[in-house]
Amino acid sequence: MTDKTIKRKHYLLFIAGGLSAILILVLLNKTIHYTSTNEFCASCHVHPHADATWKLSPHHNTRSGVSVNCVDCHLPPEDQKLYFLTRKAYHGMHDLYVYLTKDSSEIDWVEKRSVDASKRFVYEDGCKKCHTNLFPSTLNALGAESHPFATLKTHRVCNVIYMLGIIGAKPDWQALRS
Repeated sequence: MTDKTIKRKHYLLFIAGGLSAILILVLLNKTIHYTSTNEFCASCHVHPHADATWKLSPHHNTRSGVSVNCVDCHLPPEDQKLYFLTRKAYHGMHDLYVYLTKDSSEIDWVEKRSVDASKRFVYEDGCKKCHTNLFPSTLNALGAESHPFATLKTHRVCNVIYMLGIIGAKPDWQALRS
């Protein structure tokens, strides 16, 4: 073989490798976006009330018409790329494992809606992305009284109480106070 032939083969291998890398990155990006849709989450989410409670919640059924997506609360913000991707992979593998190996009727869903349990799948940075103004002009007297003490935990408490009310369960007030 001549030097020209070897250079041409290296050049073709380089071009093929570059095109393959671009194709893999495009497919990975499409996969990440597809698996971040609400429809994808609902397709195999083993919680029997997840989609219904979300659709009835203030995070979907808003006066402004803005709907919060599953990944907005249940994954870190996408601008934290590495953290977002690692948590997305972890939660995806965990949910797939549960979907394939667990009987959803044997899972204690009320316990999963506790404030402590929510720490494993609700991300504070996701909440802060939207909840930037604790004193909007539409805030009622009870909200104005509560918001100076608001923290992520109190936001979780509000969401837990709301979701438990939708599925007809009673909140554990003692646990919520601590």
